[in-house]
Amino acid sequence: MKKLYFTAITLAITLSSQVSANDENRHRLGVGYSTTDAEVMGLSFGYGDGIKLEYGYDANKYLSAHISYEKNDEGLLRGDTMKLGGDAGYTFYGENVSIKPFISGGIYLYEENFYDDSGIYFGFGARASYKNFYADVRQEFFDMKDQGVSVDIDQFSFTIGLKI
Repeated sequence: MKKLYFTAITLAITLSSQVSANDENRHRLGVGYSTTDAEVMGLSFGYGDGIKLEYGYDANKYLSAHISYEKNDEGLLRGDTMKLGGDAGYTFYGENVSIKPFISGGIYLYEENFYDDSGIYFGFGARASYKNFYADVRQEFFDMKDQGVSVDIDQFSFTIGLKI
């Protein structure tokens, strides 16, 4: 698995030096930090911290699509989340710099050691870019029904990566 990460990062660095700083029609590869919290019947608890892997595509200065994987682990509690979605916002450009506040949404597949679920998520965040590098911070939410009990999931992530 480490060889796969190394190969992907090496390829991204090589390709990123050959493209312009324009954010439109660009692919993104990123890795980052994720944390998941849950609330059940008024009680909050953490599902722990973990890694996030992300692939994204910026179609224009307004719309982007992404697929991501988040793995969170806290002792007995473990959660894996796969998301396919997009974000909408407006990209503000400067010289070699851009920032895009956005709202996000899409579908999720969630699996933990006690329960699996899928559905729709929503959230908000911002992505800042400098030349071929980016940082993305987002807060996303979804609701599950675990054996008839409503579970509110709250995920925060911070991703850094390359535009290729």
